[in-house]
Amino acid sequence: MNQSRHMILGSVGLFVLACMGGCGSPSKESVGQAGQSQDSLVFGGQVIADWNLITINEINARVPSAIRRARVAAIVHVSVFEAVNSIVGDYTPYKAKLPFVAGASGTAAALAAAHYALVQLFPIDQVTLDAKYNTALAGLPAAGRADGVALGEAAAAQTLALRATDGSTAVKTWGPLNPLWTPATGPGVWVPTAPAFAAFVDPQYAFVTPWVLKSPSQFRTDPPLAISSAAYTADYNEVKSLGALNSTTRTPDQTDAANFWFDPTLNPWNQAARQITATRHLSLEETARTFALMELALADAQIAVYDSKEAWATSPGFSSWRPITSIRNGDTDGNPDTVGDPAWAPLRTTPAHPDFPGSHATQSAAAAAVLNFLFRGHNDDGDGDDDHGHDDDHGHGTPIRLDLTSAAGRAQNPPIARHFDSFNAMVDEVVGARIWAGIHTRNADLVGVGLGRKVGNQVLRHALRRVENDDDHHDRDGRSVGNPNDCGREDSDDGSSERETD
Repeated sequence: MNQSRHMILGSVGLFVLACMGGCGSPSKESVGQAGQSQDSLVFGGQVIADWNLITINEINARVPSAIRRARVAAIVHVSVFEAVNSIVGDYTPYKAKLPFVAGASGTAAALAAAHYALVQLFPIDQVTLDAKYNTALAGLPAAGRADGVALGEAAAAQTLALRATDGSTAVKTWGPLNPLWTPATGPGVWVPTAPAFAAFVDPQYAFVTPWVLKSPSQFRTDPPLAISSAAYTADYNEVKSLGALNSTTRTPDQTDAANFWFDPTLNPWNQAARQITATRHLSLEETARTFALMELALADAQIAVYDSKEAWATSPGFSSWRPITSIRNGDTDGNPDTVGDPAWAPLRTTPAHPDFPGSHATQSAAAAAVLNFLFRGHNDDGDGDDDHGHDDDHGHGTPIRLDLTSAAGRAQNPPIARHFDSFNAMVDEVVGARIWAGIHTRNADLVGVGLGRKVGNQVLRHALRRVENDDDHHDRDGRSVGNPNDCGREDSDDGSSERETD
């Protein structure tokens, strides 16, 4: 492949490339025909779902830190969205400046954007990625293909350039040079945990530039539970019993759930998104937007939860320490109702960052907020009402069935299968699963869920919104449905007046 395609494109070169097919007004037919005319496609957005799986596999193979994974997925899928949306134009771009190219292939644009971003992020795998890309590209009609490729690569180049200085690779340590660190010790303060006693992993993520949030601290949580409180005692006893390595109270199904959700958060949620976009037969554009919104929410949730983790990690008397630390020191924590066990061990190895808030719970709730909003998965009350007053409805009233397996992410032998009837059911199980794994307390997960919802709602309110026109405020029968960008919530940026998604 021509190596010049992997150079960051300048603004002048971008305009020339983008107008190779002629600049004009957007045509939905052009992207629809180019993106969905292949007999091999099961649904319009299949190529995006296919490259989502390629992306997740690359992340699993090449990004050992779970903290850094959501950023990669967001770069890929924002690039894909920007490329496809530049042709159709139904939504506001994230930040790309791409002229419209008449007749450009939306499918080629999506392929090129994903491929270009992945090659830049993982050059070690360029040969393998090129082979997959060239095979997929060769199956597309020649008409509009070159222009689609140019748009896709330009979109990815812009997204990569935008995130090049986001602080994700800054060298920071957990200690005196970290602005959120304070010199504190004692009960509740986070400390490295057995068996590796590894240092706080990727503490720079509390300072990474968010994708949509105004700042990492925009939704900073309240402090964790006081160790002297009854609520802390209840959480302590729950995880001590259910999360122990050799627990006699944890059921086999709870053990399966704990092991399933030990997969990095991106794995089950991206698998769920691939399934729902396929079963609802989404178009190329709507598939691009679904993945982009979800990855934005996951990425900003990771940043937001790390801000809160670091803000409260060194607060004596408040519970940021992990269960393995708290239970082994239960007799010396100042709470007479917590009975210690110096030999206690969790079912799964404890990650190297504080208990509070729970990262899996935060990211899961953020992803669920997006998917509930797009697919009405929040409508569990059975009343059939639209709780958001919004017209981006991909199958309102259609039952959700998600059959997920841990083998789709990090290898388990044998794979663990879980079935869910809603996105909220996934979030609910995450909360329990992290307790059953012995690595989180209930309060840490529940606060994480609240934080994640705020992040997800913020992404929905401010990113990739439908471009309004005279028809945007009416459904197919001409009835007013309100502003589709309002998401049925007050426009408050602190989350205090937001409607929850379940």
